[in-house]
Amino acid sequence: MEPIEIKKHISVYSTYFHAVSLSEDRNLFEIDDQAGLKSVDVQFAANYETNDLIKEIIKPLQEASILKVDGKNLMIPLNGLLVLPQNEQTNPAPLVLIGHGNKTAYFDKANTEPGPNSKGRFDYNGKLREHEVPSYAGYLELQNHLAKNGMASYSINLNIVNELLNKEETAFKLLALDFNQRILLFFLHLIMLKVIAGETLAIPKDKYPLKFESEGEFRNLNESLVLSATSVNPALQKLKLLSEHLAGKIDFTKLGFMGHSRGADAVSRISSYFYKGVTSPGLTFTMNRKIDSRIKELVEFLGKPSQDLIKCVLALQPTSVINDEDRSKHGYVIDNDKTMFFAIAGTHDRDVRLDSIIIYEYPTCPKAMIVIKGATHERFNCVWRGNCKIDGNGEEKVEIKKDTPAPQRFLLNPQHDAISRSVLGSCFIASFFPDKASHFLYFIHKNRFPIEIDFQGAWKFGFPFQTNPKVRKDLDEKITGLSQRLITGDGNDYKFEQEIKAFFIKKNNEGSALIELPINVDTEENVAKYTHFSFRFAKGFDISGEDQPVEKNFTIQFFQNDSPVGKLISGKDIKSIILKGTQAFDKKNVSENNKSEPVFETSIILQTAEIELLEFIERESDLSKINRIEVRVIPDKTKVPPPSFLKLAALTAAGAVLVAGLVAGLIYLGVKRKILDKESKNFKRNSIGATLLGAGIGAGSSFLIFRADKDAFVFKDFLLTNRQIPELTNG
Repeated sequence: MEPIEIKKHISVYSTYFHAVSLSEDRNLFEIDDQAGLKSVDVQFAANYETNDLIKEIIKPLQEASILKVDGKNLMIPLNGLLVLPQNEQTNPAPLVLIGHGNKTAYFDKANTEPGPNSKGRFDYNGKLREHEVPSYAGYLELQNHLAKNGMASYSINLNIVNELLNKEETAFKLLALDFNQRILLFFLHLIMLKVIAGETLAIPKDKYPLKFESEGEFRNLNESLVLSATSVNPALQKLKLLSEHLAGKIDFTKLGFMGHSRGADAVSRISSYFYKGVTSPGLTFTMNRKIDSRIKELVEFLGKPSQDLIKCVLALQPTSVINDEDRSKHGYVIDNDKTMFFAIAGTHDRDVRLDSIIIYEYPTCPKAMIVIKGATHERFNCVWRGNCKIDGNGEEKVEIKKDTPAPQRFLLNPQHDAISRSVLGSCFIASFFPDKASHFLYFIHKNRFPIEIDFQGAWKFGFPFQTNPKVRKDLDEKITGLSQRLITGDGNDYKFEQEIKAFFIKKNNEGSALIELPINVDTEENVAKYTHFSFRFAKGFDISGEDQPVEKNFTIQFFQNDSPVGKLISGKDIKSIILKGTQAFDKKNVSENNKSEPVFETSIILQTAEIELLEFIERESDLSKINRIEVRVIPDKTKVPPPSFLKLAALTAAGAVLVAGLVAGLIYLGVKRKILDKESKNFKRNSIGATLLGAGIGAGSSFLIFRADKDAFVFKDFLLTNRQIPELTNG
């Protein structure tokens, strides 16, 4: 069906609340009886002049009739792109709500950089673009694919948030307030869709947030809908037609949320406002008090929706910044077993870090994370990617700083569209439709996506999603003799990407290390209750080359007492884990002009290693006998075993003698050929010094060459999982 852009059919406006800091209660969209809209000065960045939000942004938007006055309120327009399945579909369609990220929409801003003796300036000049940038229309490829697969989707216009920044100084607080505003708009748009679709909402008349504009007048949207049944007013007739078109088409008991960039971070927090039973789970991230109160009021108007209604949350290339003041207040609280959480990032993002990896750690619901090689930030939005350059061969080029190491090829626009259909689309298809659960198999390397992509990933889910302890059993608490530690920092030599605590083994390339998991067969640990065994794993290794192959040097063995059950499983037999360095625009360096520039860094990602139990255990009856699982780290076959201590000492000494002798020989040759003057005053001292330096270099080099290679092995999330998903049919 043709996409429906709301503003082209009807004019719906809403009261709004924007605060310029987390602590201030003043609403910029509320008109004072005496002073009207008061000036508000905000410094958008350090060493920049302040801007008056009212004079430079809000009033020009009001003068252009984008914002409109209704009594004491300056109203914002509600707009977005709605795509429904074809008319022949009889059952109401699940609904996916989509939120875009940060892109200036209304103004052609001029940015003057700070100089040696002057401050920088964000200059609006009251100049509006001729056409608003429709970021919300940038996911049409995905929306059409969802419609073909029986889902409705609505991409929300969040442009007003992108124009109105705030004066918080830390990155976490600045973005936290931004996400507050986006979540508020998500709920306003959800109310609008439900009202237009004919859903009954108990909203007090004096608190009704949505107004319908007709002939310059504002009416309560619900009242306007009632009037439209008999009115000949053209605007009301359009409202009536749209309402009739939506009636019975959307199933509001099956919701999905997708966000891109800042929108991704917002949707990862939105479930905090949905109810578990009769209570709200409560928030764990920084909020403006007034905006928080406003959102909670809207949630009550929606009938206190349950978290069970949310079937899927997809965070595409989020902008997560951790709250260093209190890391427990991150906001990513999704602890409902009926919600699937997906976090997806591209290695060639250039805008944000691999923040999906950060967000993945926090939700306790079923979840999956993948990092796609070559995917970029803006190209997932077909409106944003207009800045890509095309060369004479019709291939896209992206400007890379000259001092940046040459990257692997960026994926092109058609490839990003294919990822939107195959990868993003599969997130919702698998989560909404139990008979299409086989789409989950793409994310666990069990089946290949219909397109060719290179990705690394992790997951933690069973199927079906239900509150049932048999679905997943965490075994981490069973491990003894091996403590967990933070795998980043603390003098760590390995570039692990995640900042988490995990079981850490650091050893020379000799002997083996053992992790034992005792199993109580008389409890829910009984292996016969499950279909899969898995753990998250990363190996610290030389990451100088991204595609360097790495030995999967671990084994898995099941036991009944001391008798092996099933085959010895070698790491190389596990196809779900791909051990290689991930080279990505992963860090931000501050350049000479004080801007953050992304550069390529190579890091190591924890990934899931998973086996299907019956693939390695012949008889199903043997599963119930297993009372111990052993994961053993073995020497790396690609490296030379280390010499003994005495042998290493001898080799080191030999290296010292060899290089010292070489230096002495060169000195003798220099004297013989009269290149060096042995009669010079400092000859003897310099000759002895050079020989000793050569001995030191020889000893150090020999030690580094012949000593044992050290490796780090990181483990987390030892799981038994019950997941019985039918084989993929590519339907």
